Amino acid sequence: MMAGREVQAQTYRFGMNTYDTIKRFITQLLNKGIVYEAWGVKCYWVIEEYIHANLVRRYGMRRDGFAPEAASRFALYTLAPSGERLSLNLQRFVSIMVEEMYEAMRRNPGLPSKAQFIQGLNAKLRARLGLRFA
Repeated sequence: MMAGREVQAQTYRFGMNTYDTIKRFITQLLNKGIVYEAWGVKCYWVIEEYIHANLVRRYGMRRDGFAPEAASRFALYTLAPSGERLSLNLQRFVSIMVEEMYEAMRRNPGLPSKAQFIQGLNAKLRARLGLRFA
């Protein structure tokens, strides 16, 4: 209950799953990271440790390390039950430069070959359209 309204059963039009969170976050990280580096300012991103671990696994980002010169800094937290609420518990700080993010994405261990991508796309299209041709 928040401000007299039930929020536990509240849903959103878009699916806020891990993939959506990461997709939105990467776009923001790159766009804002470029500007912050150009301006010489720092930005803290407060994200769940789980999301950061997923970025590390998905894109090969560096898991640990904090560079004072990095514009994009992460305050990583975990969630822990505290009565009827969840508490955010700070775990650690890590940072990344935009160039490191580009390199991580270039080396993306999950990047499929073009043939795999087209095969998967065709399979999804056939399934969605109920087609049975090769």
